[in-house]
Amino acid sequence: MPQEDPSHDDKLIFIVYIQPKTPLKTVFSGINQAVGFLVFYSDTFSKSTTLTTQRMIKIFVSYRRADSPYVVTMITDRLVDHFGSDSVFFDIDTIPLGVDFRHFINQYVAQCQVVLAIIGNDWLKISNNQGQRRLDDPTDFVRLEIEAALREDIPVIPVLVGTSTMPIQEELPKSIQNLAYRNAIEVRAGKDVQVHLRRMVQGLEDYVPQSGSKIKRMLSTVPLQKATTSRTGYFLLWILGIITARAIHLSTEMFQGQSLMVNLSTNLNFLV
Repeated sequence: MPQEDPSHDDKLIFIVYIQPKTPLKTVFSGINQAVGFLVFYSDTFSKSTTLTTQRMIKIFVSYRRADSPYVVTMITDRLVDHFGSDSVFFDIDTIPLGVDFRHFINQYVAQCQVVLAIIGNDWLKISNNQGQRRLDDPTDFVRLEIEAALREDIPVIPVLVGTSTMPIQEELPKSIQNLAYRNAIEVRAGKDVQVHLRRMVQGLEDYVPQSGSKIKRMLSTVPLQKATTSRTGYFLLWILGIITARAIHLSTEMFQGQSLMVNLSTNLNFLV
């Protein structure tokens, strides 16, 4: 199941209690320990957040609307249920006006880790208004989607639905003939459809970054960590300044014991 992001409403309540007539040296020593805790807390939170982000997979579903729409809906619903709506992409219908749709599709597909090519009974035969087979049209969206994935070396998984069979090389345009050699899965409507869907999801789990060693390598190579440390450092200095100023004021006035409360937000956008 997809990992849930830490709540943006989580708070860390940090209280500094200063005894009456406390020497400043003791105050500063306590503050030093407090800052050490804050560094540990923010670093742990940042790494856990990065881990959650790195686990996300992006799946692109390429299909023809006139070809087995019922099974396609079952497939996309199962993917959304398992991986989350932010991980499943299909129906490219948001191409801005004036934009080269070929480049838009290339960029859209390139952000995904895996592409599912849904192949139904008529996937090879469907023609356009001119009677030309759609796959033979260089501007056909399905063809462009598969071309983009193959060009970017993104895994393309043929998903055979209905009674379709795997197309052979000679049946495909030259630009997507490598599709004929990709390992396929079956999702056939019927009593075994849930078994097929479960097998599909299990296979896609292989593309989700979840190995501890792999995650560790990613965390050690992501440039974001330097920026995170820098911003966290400035944040802690700011908090330290507030605490120190308040501590000096309280020690100078020799109040009979005061509590200084600092409310630290663990908002994702702030710490990371």
